[in-house]
Amino acid sequence: MELTLSHNCVLHTDLLSPDGQSLYTISTPRRFPRKATTITKAVLDDKGRPTGESEELATIHWHCFRNSQLVYNDKITDINDFMPSQGMFRRTRCLTAPDGKSYRWKMGCHTSHLEVDEVTGEHSVVARMRQRNILRGTKPVLEIDELSVDLLDLVVVTWVFVEQKRRDRQHHQHL
Repeated sequence: MELTLSHNCVLHTDLLSPDGQSLYTISTPRRFPRKATTITKAVLDDKGRPTGESEELATIHWHCFRNSQLVYNDKITDINDFMPSQGMFRRTRCLTAPDGKSYRWKMGCHTSHLEVDEVTGEHSVVARMRQRNILRGTKPVLEIDELSVDLLDLVVVTWVFVEQKRRDRQHHQHL
C-alpha cells in the first residue's frame, strides 16, 4: 500500500490512499516550541471508503529536555519505553507489535524504513519512506508492505515520530 503525503511536512500533512482519499491527518500547531502532534484516522464504511468522519488515533507530546510521550490505545507512554533507541548514533528505534514480532525503524540520512526481525535472524523491510522528487514531480510516499496492512495504524504512528526525528537530525547536521 502506498500512502502519499499531501505536503512534504511530516507534522502537517494528510496521508492519502492511492485513489486520493485522506486516510490519516497529522496536525501540529505552528508555534515554537511544538507541543503536540495529533494523528487522526478516517472512519471507513463497509467497503473501506472514508465516511467523512474521523477519530483520534494518537498524540505525540514533544519535549526538549525530557522524553517525549505518546498517547496511543488509551495509554500514555514514554516514547523511549514504547520504542527505545539503539545503536551507537541512536538511529534505530525498536518496538514489539501486537502480532508479537519485533520491528525496528532505521533512520538513514535521507529516508527511514521499518524492518521486521524474522525467526531466521534476517530482517525484511515492511515499510519505507520515499522522498519527493522535484525533477519527476512526485510527492513523498510512505510505502507499506501488504503483509503489514493490519499493523497500519501502528506503522503510521511510529513513522511520524521516527521521520520527524530523522528530519530534525538532518536539519541540525546542515547548520
